[in-house]
Amino acid sequence: MRKGGLLWGFLLLLAGILFLLDNLGFLPISALSLFFSSALILIGLWFLVGPLVFRTAVENRALAIPMDGVTEAILKIRHGAGGLNISSMAGNANLLEGTFTGGVEETINRSGAKTTIKLRVPEMEWWGFPSSSPVDGFKWDMTLNQTTAFALDVQTGASKNRFDLHDLIITSIKMESGGNDTEITLPSQAGYTRCDFQFGSARLAVHIPQNVAASIKINGALLDTTGIDLTRFPKVGEVYQSAQYDTAANKVEIVIEAGVGKVVIN
Repeated sequence: MRKGGLLWGFLLLLAGILFLLDNLGFLPISALSLFFSSALILIGLWFLVGPLVFRTAVENRALAIPMDGVTEAILKIRHGAGGLNISSMAGNANLLEGTFTGGVEETINRSGAKTTIKLRVPEMEWWGFPSSSPVDGFKWDMTLNQTTAFALDVQTGASKNRFDLHDLIITSIKMESGGNDTEITLPSQAGYTRCDFQFGSARLAVHIPQNVAASIKINGALLDTTGIDLTRFPKVGEVYQSAQYDTAANKVEIVIEAGVGKVVIN
């Protein structure tokens, strides 16, 4: 039986018993008043006890998305709590490959040589809430094709993220999160890459290859920025910038907005 069916079965049984007792004159107040308060208590217990009683095996899913002539891709990642790892794949047969502990739902929209991929955690089954998400969160490990230009759009919860993008072509990175621990190595031969990081609280470590110049702007009064390599990226006004930024063949523009945390850039 579906978990939601049990919940609604309990609620209907509760309503039937209360209205029967009301009709028989055994209740000092109306059955309707008792039903709403009792239903709230029952639903609250369901939220608390449900994950323990109805715990199911964690889904582990492998996913491979073929190239099919794609040269440009927008990859939207809607991850929850847990861990997220991204790196490059050795071969070129597929656009994306990955293993997803906790499951994943994908949407793929192709238009000629361009495609948009959206990966998201499985939606909670409303009638059977809470869902059977893994206790340790969703752990996703994925590799991307080295010959395709990717634009990354990432939203995460409380997660530990490791992105090794050194050998990839990444045109842009947009990352939003309430709080996480993120370590990212930027591309070495992508030409120009725009990076926007928005965090509530975080530890963010950005590793920039030696052949890549950078322009870095940081907004956040409570951010610890002592981990920025001032030898490579001296501060001029409000911007940390490589001396050769304007003429560099490979460059990254980084904007960081965060409430509190630590930033390391080297």
